[in-house]
Amino acid sequence: MSTDNAHALDRVLAETFAVARAEIFDMVKSIRFAFLVISYAFAAGIVGSGLLWVNEKMEGKLLMGAAGLGEAERTAIVEGLADQGMSTYLAEAILNGDLPPMVFGVLFFSTFSIPLLMLLVGFNRISEDVSTRYTRYLLQRVHRGSYLAGKLIGHWLVSFVAIVIVHIALLSYAKINDLYDMESTIAAMPRIWFALLLLVLGYSAYTTLVSATLNPPILVLLLGVIFLMGIRVVQFFLGLMYEPLGKVWMGSWDVELYALDPIAVGIYLGYAAVFIALAHLVLRRRDL
Repeated sequence: MSTDNAHALDRVLAETFAVARAEIFDMVKSIRFAFLVISYAFAAGIVGSGLLWVNEKMEGKLLMGAAGLGEAERTAIVEGLADQGMSTYLAEAILNGDLPPMVFGVLFFSTFSIPLLMLLVGFNRISEDVSTRYTRYLLQRVHRGSYLAGKLIGHWLVSFVAIVIVHIALLSYAKINDLYDMESTIAAMPRIWFALLLLVLGYSAYTTLVSATLNPPILVLLLGVIFLMGIRVVQFFLGLMYEPLGKVWMGSWDVELYALDPIAVGIYLGYAAVFIALAHLVLRRRDL
């Protein structure tokens, strides 16, 4: 790499870091960060409490998982679930304890709340800058690509940290009150958080694209929510007509992503790359 190229790369990285740092500080100080933490904690807490109640009524059988099953029995169950269309990675993760029943239940229902909450806290991050013409001042100092990357990274990391804070708080509460066996759950969390990092990246990229494309911010929120809700309805009916079409949207792979199914990981990374590329193309062509 030539000296000029090295200096150019250093400048882009410095610009990106500066935008991301400002974005992180701005989001953390805002009421929306508290809203994200509180709203997700409420949703996850309700689901967790419901699962514990059902588990109590079932005398502990719901959260027992595959404890006590032999290797042959586990293999047979995995093969049976695979024959019914379940991802082998997901079946193995559930039976091997990589995805404990409590975690699986909370994450399954979190799939419906996380995308909307992320959109609610990030819909104006770019569109407001454009509406107020702040981008005209800012883009005299940083490249458009650096600006986009910094905004994306800030939203991505803040959203992920908010989710992790909620998980740690709920796990601590469960541990202190001895609500259920925590060993398998705690051991599974690093793997789960890595999967969530990818999920949050996908929806951060989606929010960034919508925010970079539309104006004013209220339109971003309105159309962004309509699309997220509408795509689930559309993919449901498409899946009824032709099953593979029901798995086109990345949100159809959330559960498999929690099991780190390579196909789900690839789909999420692919969608994130497409959203980011489209957002960059939009910002390059827009009069900011």
